[in-house]
Amino acid sequence: MDSSNFNFTQQPSSSAAATGSQVWNGQQWVSNTAAPPAASTIIKHGKTHTQLVQHYTNYYHLWNAQAEKARLACAAVPGDSEAIQREKWATYYSTNSAALAHYHLGISQG
Repeated sequence: MDSSNFNFTQQPSSSAAATGSQVWNGQQWVSNTAAPPAASTIIKHGKTHTQLVQHYTNYYHLWNAQAEKARLACAAVPGDSEAIQREKWATYYSTNSAALAHYHLGISQG
């Protein structure tokens, strides 16, 4: 089969394609003057993994107490939407704090 009859043109695959300081906007290459996203920022806290275990364990206990307090408020006044939301958020933070404590514990134990 002779490939000389085919014309291949390479097009950028998406509007997010970028080279160097330029970005493809769907029609042409334009200068990319946007700052890097804030999510790429690394926060340096200077704590060891053992210290972070204690830090997140303390947060776990704090948020777990808040969740229990909110559960009691929900039981006292069924249908209290504010208490229900407080309980959900406190449980969310408590769960994440426990997960982070376990994560750092695993790292600290090697």
